[in-house]
Amino acid sequence: MISKSNAVFYYMTDGYQTSGKSLMGRQSAGEGFLKGFARHAGVDMFYCYAPDNRQFQHFKQTVSGVTGKNDVCTFIPYEQFTLLSRIGCLYLPGPGLSKDAWVRRAFNSRAYSLCGITHTTATDRVMDSFGTLMIDPVQSWDAIVCTSTVVRKTVERVIGWYGDYLQERMGVRPDMPVQLPIIPLGVDCDQYADQNSGSYRATWRDKLEVSDNDIAVLYMGRLSFTTKAHPLPMAIALEEAARKTKRKVCLILAGWFDPPASETVWKEDVKKFCPSVNVVFLDGRDMAIRKEIWSAADIFVSLSDNIQETFGLTPIEAMAAGLPVVVSDWDGYHDTVRHGIDGFRIPVYMPGPGAGEDLALRYANQVDSYGSYCGTVNQMTSVDIGACVEAFSALIKDKALRSKMGTAGRQRARYVYDWSVVVGMYQDLWTELAQRRMLERENAPLKKGKPSHPLRLDPFALFQEYPTGHITGKSVITLQGSKIPGWVEHVNSSVMNTYIRDQRLLLTTDEQGKVLEHMQEREQTAIADILKIFPDNRKIVALRSIAWMCKRGLLALVRPKTPS
Repeated sequence: MISKSNAVFYYMTDGYQTSGKSLMGRQSAGEGFLKGFARHAGVDMFYCYAPDNRQFQHFKQTVSGVTGKNDVCTFIPYEQFTLLSRIGCLYLPGPGLSKDAWVRRAFNSRAYSLCGITHTTATDRVMDSFGTLMIDPVQSWDAIVCTSTVVRKTVERVIGWYGDYLQERMGVRPDMPVQLPIIPLGVDCDQYADQNSGSYRATWRDKLEVSDNDIAVLYMGRLSFTTKAHPLPMAIALEEAARKTKRKVCLILAGWFDPPASETVWKEDVKKFCPSVNVVFLDGRDMAIRKEIWSAADIFVSLSDNIQETFGLTPIEAMAAGLPVVVSDWDGYHDTVRHGIDGFRIPVYMPGPGAGEDLALRYANQVDSYGSYCGTVNQMTSVDIGACVEAFSALIKDKALRSKMGTAGRQRARYVYDWSVVVGMYQDLWTELAQRRMLERENAPLKKGKPSHPLRLDPFALFQEYPTGHITGKSVITLQGSKIPGWVEHVNSSVMNTYIRDQRLLLTTDEQGKVLEHMQEREQTAIADILKIFPDNRKIVALRSIAWMCKRGLLALVRPKTPS
């Protein structure tokens, strides 16, 4: 039985929308998870943790589009992060937990769990985030979801080697308490259920001029030969398979060119390596194409051979659509596609450990960009073209085999990767994390008088030697400009004097009026007497506001008399 655990979604539209010009796998996964959670979580309220109302409205629109309800979403602004404790878990659409772990520590590290997820693990930023897990205030009730077995091994390898370094550097190996569960990405299988019902298939095959006897092979995704999948093995193998089987083959590349300037290279070179294959390019960012084009295909192909990839969602989508798949035996495909059952996994080979440290250093030293780094490794990674020819040939010749594998894949997608299953796995994880919060030892608990984040100190403490002196409760103030008619309005009319007012860091206008009213009755007074006007949770705000009012010329500090 699926538990009803809930989480707050850390929300920025970039991580959850697929309507932009540049569509990334993490965005498709994020949007899919939010919609899948809205459909299958069985919770009464959906929580959005975002910087502004514009982001919340996008979240609300997505959720209401699934639930049909407009009153089931709650907005939690960044500055009200303590409210996260009411729900108990913050879901982040990436692997970086550092910032939020430090923010939480200033409040209470047991207040809620953090749950991130891996997408690409090859960037320097992501690898750095894995390293900081050894020293940041993360807890055993936090988790980074690894979408595949090999991804978890990658994360563990980075953490392991960095732990060795820290032990050599400091004489002790820090604990890395974060959980690393394996939970796959999911799909909405119902969305693909009617792909072969007839209408979509006939429409698209007519449009593409693919006859009933022709074989259509589909690739869906970003078209990048440096950071996604090199098309050469696919093109060569399809050409050879078409010749061997003497069948007309159409290759449908439904994607988007990354970078856009590579369009000419793609269109010229793919055709060059499979001249007898009818190659068609479609814009995979078009929602209708992404929804319907599966129906036109007989076989799906994704020969990923790039370290930028980690899971690979499109083969799951193809399986949900009832297509047999030909994929590389690479990263997450090891877990998702059963060789000889749902399709074929084609062997991939790359140099062994020790052959590429100079490549890593070139990237670290910014000699190579991320794209160049991935592309260089890709040039040294080979897909077995002969095995690929055999797989394509077997499927092209045998309609019954295509049907058998397509049916097996559809069942696997439904019972293993449908969001109804995957959402339940997340909720079970969040329940486990909640139990750990109650029972397990806290890592690096905050001690009284110590800063919550030693590298993000209170600026008034960090730079305390900068000024002549400090404004404290013992400081004495007197009225200054506010004695002049119209001075308050004059000062407040300038943007340069009021630009931080919307950040809720200072007293409200009414509260400032109380300070001025108090000062009208006396020549001068100690700040401590003014602070008594305000409750404890406003005293620091009041002290800062008095300093702000002195800056604006409304109040003035009485300089202490120097000994004669």
